[in-house]
Amino acid sequence: MPNQNTDNISLKDYDLIIIRVFEKLHKHGESIDRLPFTKEDVVEAINELGLVINNVPDIPYTYRTGRSPLPDTILEHGQWAIDGAGKGRYYFVKLTRSPYIDIPQDIEIIPILDATPQIVLKYQGTDEQGLLARLRYNRLVDIFTGLTAYHLQGHFRTTVTNVGQVEIDDLYIGVDTDGMGYLLPLEAKSGSPKD
Repeated sequence: MPNQNTDNISLKDYDLIIIRVFEKLHKHGESIDRLPFTKEDVVEAINELGLVINNVPDIPYTYRTGRSPLPDTILEHGQWAIDGAGKGRYYFVKLTRSPYIDIPQDIEIIPILDATPQIVLKYQGTDEQGLLARLRYNRLVDIFTGLTAYHLQGHFRTTVTNVGQVEIDDLYIGVDTDGMGYLLPLEAKSGSPKD
């Protein structure tokens, strides 16, 4: 069993692993804003901690996508995020501001008639796919962007050079009144605490 101090006992395994990777790379007092690491570095941290993780790439993915914030132990050193650098390659990137957006409480709410069919409302889930279905039925992408938007694909996954694997929850193509086309990637989050 790995030696854990009482501060780490409440941290989940992914947090322990990503902290171990970060601490090996980060030298206190240095002004480096990009710290490269690989999947092998993550595997090494897992082994050092005596943990068993079946889906190693899910660890950096969890923090890259905002599914979970980086642990406070890392954020004590500034606003860090994880970015892809190719297949199995990543960077800790030091940001100048928080990567999270606070939605103002005083924004104007515009009521829109819910056009989602009753049968869909009856059976849809409360996950991100249910949310995306309601966006689609109510043409909220069109309303929000001012474009005529067409749903192209859900769960679009690809690999981008020097970034690595990316997944987009929904992908739309929009057209403006001048005929100019736009790609509109959407990331959806449900009300679940894990999102």
